[in-house]
Amino acid sequence: MSGLNQVWSDRQGAMGNAALKIADHPKIPPGQVALVVAELGSEMAAFKQFDTAVHDLSLAIQSAALEKDRGRAIASYQQMVGACLACHASFRQRVSTVLNVDPLTMAE
Repeated sequence: MSGLNQVWSDRQGAMGNAALKIADHPKIPPGQVALVVAELGSEMAAFKQFDTAVHDLSLAIQSAALEKDRGRAIASYQQMVGACLACHASFRQRVSTVLNVDPLTMAE
């Protein structure tokens, strides 16, 4: 998300590119998806809602950057960070444990 710090400057191109990287992040392999689904069970819908919100908000940031609409970019950025924090608070420890990764870096 470091490139999104451009939201506070006038570097809309860098901000838009960073937002697009979030929207187009690599998908996790099906085997890992199955592990997460098994762990979260009925909470998977909430997890997916967070993922969809972050995706949609990152596209909104990119769109605002292209349109040089700093106010909309900032509002979308704040909402996206809120969704990230809420998801991490709700699921990060459990997901990192089931995937056997470090919860801070999400690396094996």
